[in-house]
Amino acid sequence: EFRLLASAATELIWTTNAKGEIDDLPKWRDYTGQTEEELKGFGWLKAIHPEDQEKTMQSWQKAVEGKSLFEAVYRLKDKNGQYRYFLSRGLPLLDHHGEIKKWIGMMYDVHERIEHEEKLKIAY
Repeated sequence: EFRLLASAATELIWTTNAKGEIDDLPKWRDYTGQTEEELKGFGWLKAIHPEDQEKTMQSWQKAVEGKSLFEAVYRLKDKNGQYRYFLSRGLPLLDHHGEIKKWIGMMYDVHERIEHEEKLKIAY
């Protein structure tokens, strides 16, 4: 049921293991053009704009340590080499001992919103 929902969603839905390592995300691969091999582990970071990678990883590590909400805005490169801003949010699924079993999250395209906000900053 979850796979069916993820396939039907217009947003990019993602899952990782407890550490944040990815096995495969077909919709991510479709968007970024990364292969399954390139995506594995922390290969997803390579599709994020180099200027946003460190900040994104710091947000990720903070969420893992706190077993709390992961939230980051970053530029993601599509398969044509163009970057768009995305908001990524995810929560840990905890086992009965309070340990992280996996992460489930969703990414939203917020490119137009970010560009509009930047234009407003310049205007004032």
